Amino acid sequence: RAAGFLSPSAARLYSRLPWFLELAGISALAVLFDWIMEPSANLLGFWTWAGDGAIPVFNYICWFFVSLFLVSVMRTLRVQATNSFAGNLFIIQSIFFLLIRIFL
Repeated sequence: RAAGFLSPSAARLYSRLPWFLELAGISALAVLFDWIMEPSANLLGFWTWAGDGAIPVFNYICWFFVSLFLVSVMRTLRVQATNSFAGNLFIIQSIFFLLIRIFL
């Protein structure tokens, strides 16, 4: 299952869902992370957005579909992977970028 790249616990959670909800859920997590990270990356000067600097909704829509495509390919190819640290890394990076958003 594609959710194995997230963490074993996420894989167990997503394995109970129909395949299309599994893919949509994983893609939604990618968009959630981008939503958390994007303003912080802008503040840190990693990149900037043209115009008024607001992050376009189209960015998040594109990330959803890019993620959906990638996890669909992984599912189709039956990639079997378990990354026991991925869930922890997701949480650590999310907290890091949230703290930057709050305190910068």
